[in-house]
Amino acid sequence: MPNKQTRLSTFGDMLKKLRFASNVGGHGKVLRYLKDNGIKCSQSLLVVYEKGKIGNPDPAILRQLASLYGVSFEGLIALLIREKYGVDFTEGKAAPDIEIQQLEKKLAAISIEISKLKKRR
Repeated sequence: MPNKQTRLSTFGDMLKKLRFASNVGGHGKVLRYLKDNGIKCSQSLLVVYEKGKIGNPDPAILRQLASLYGVSFEGLIALLIREKYGVDFTEGKAAPDIEIQQLEKKLAAISIEISKLKKRR
């Protein structure tokens, strides 16, 4: 079982891509949203989340990020569990699996857009 220091780089990268895909903008807007919803968070903590350097992300923060980014909290948690533990807890459950597939498709589309933008530079 991974310990608290497990690096969740794929999950962190996904959070960053979701922030860009949802057109939220920079960390400042995310911090204001979190504060408005009763969550204390610093810019440095958001960076830690997006770099995947946090082994046990706060569910309250993840719930608010999912809401802000327009994705399901359950799908987000399923992806976190998949990376952290190598377990797909949605096996045999259609609804969360569909949510995960939708998130993965959204992330794939974002990756393609990012690649196109980088080539234009």
